[in-house]
Amino acid sequence: MIRELEPDDIAEVMQLAKAMHLESPFYSKYPFSEEKIERLYQVFLKDSDWLCVIAESNDKIIGFLAVTIVPTFFGDARFVEDISFYVDPKYRGTSAALRLVRAVEAWGVAKNVAAIRVGITTGINPKPAGNFFLRLGYEETGRLYTKLVGISN
Repeated sequence: MIRELEPDDIAEVMQLAKAMHLESPFYSKYPFSEEKIERLYQVFLKDSDWLCVIAESNDKIIGFLAVTIVPTFFGDARFVEDISFYVDPKYRGTSAALRLVRAVEAWGVAKNVAAIRVGITTGINPKPAGNFFLRLGYEETGRLYTKLVGISN
């Protein structure tokens, strides 16, 4: 089942966020802040331009996709951009990721956005994740480059 985040979900989704952080070759180098994630979840619950959808299996949350609507730099068009997307490794290869993406796509259409943009910045399975989006009709439109200049809390 796919549904929007509810207040009672936050503790369970927090555990998935921690798992994502630990699995990420990039982000695991940096501290994890439950307080920051908690504040972010509150935004998802209160701001209509932010959305977090969750996937459930047997009453257990197995994944989430968090997005927001942002304006373009060049004009009034608006895009949906992902904040975080994670599916428990035991459920990868099921329909959970597809159903999460389709829910966000439907929300974006209802919000009259011009496009939906996703990035793969965690370093978790970038090639299979990229191929997943290509199969869904997404196009590669850029690249992300990182230069480490220090560790910040």
